[in-house]
Amino acid sequence: GATINKTGVLKFKATRVGKDTMLSQIIKIVEDAMGSKAPIQLLADKVSFYFVPAVILIAIISGVIWFLALQQFSMALTVFVAVLIIACPCALGLATPTAVMMGTGLAAKNGILIKSSKALEAAKDVNMVVFDKTGTLTKGEPVVTDILSVTEFSIGNSQFSKNELTILEIAASVEKNSEHPLAEAIVNKANQSGIKVSEVKNFQAIPGKGAEGTLKGKKILIGTRKLMQDNKISVDLIEDKMAALEDQGKTSMILASDGKIMGIIAVAHPLKENSIEAVKILHKMGKSVAIITGDNERVAKAITNQVDA
Repeated sequence: GATINKTGVLKFKATRVGKDTMLSQIIKIVEDAMGSKAPIQLLADKVSFYFVPAVILIAIISGVIWFLALQQFSMALTVFVAVLIIACPCALGLATPTAVMMGTGLAAKNGILIKSSKALEAAKDVNMVVFDKTGTLTKGEPVVTDILSVTEFSIGNSQFSKNELTILEIAASVEKNSEHPLAEAIVNKANQSGIKVSEVKNFQAIPGKGAEGTLKGKKILIGTRKLMQDNKISVDLIEDKMAALEDQGKTSMILASDGKIMGIIAVAHPLKENSIEAVKILHKMGKSVAIITGDNERVAKAITNQVDA
């Protein structure tokens, strides 16, 4: 979805069609929620089961008494109808399902999917809201903010240089084969810098860690500390730099070539415009707010400080 093929030919295989597609399943969830019964509705139905016959019986008795007392059928009918209207037994059975249908329908229009009426009723008792970080609190469109080379660490210079452009070229060459948002940010930065990427062989994406490939006969790794540790590459030299970047809320990726670390590429996730406001509103409602992310703890804490400012 939302993909434009500007050049070349693509072959697609439909793995889900019709009722099995995600959109159809979302529609079904909303429909099921509208048709489901909340616990309070079950109680209303149970009360209505006894309440409705009782009201009808009382209305009949009232009408009969007034007819016997005044011998006026019109007055007796008026009393009979008045008792039914005042007691309004229909409202008891209709109010709850109507409220559920309106609630789930309006929520769906605003992008909120409610799985069932039970979940809707339980929402009032929620005391903690947990947000995913990327794409929820943040825009999900990361941008490259820092490129640091190991050679510059030794002379204390972190300005853009030829070494850093080389790091960006190598990283973009590997990451152009990846679909990860961080990889896309690196490739976009390379395109903006006018860098031409090279062909990489033996590319492999490593979920949760990074990616690897062979460039001009050298094994290139780009990713997390864990990826480096798995390949027996020490990160002690760059740990301080990594920590400093992560304290700023930036996700740092390490680039290594043939077992030697070349540098760091830092990527930031800009907050959405309304994230801070949303968190403030939840706090005013007395709700606790938490972030869950696949990123490291420093970045998570930095984002937390930004939205909880």
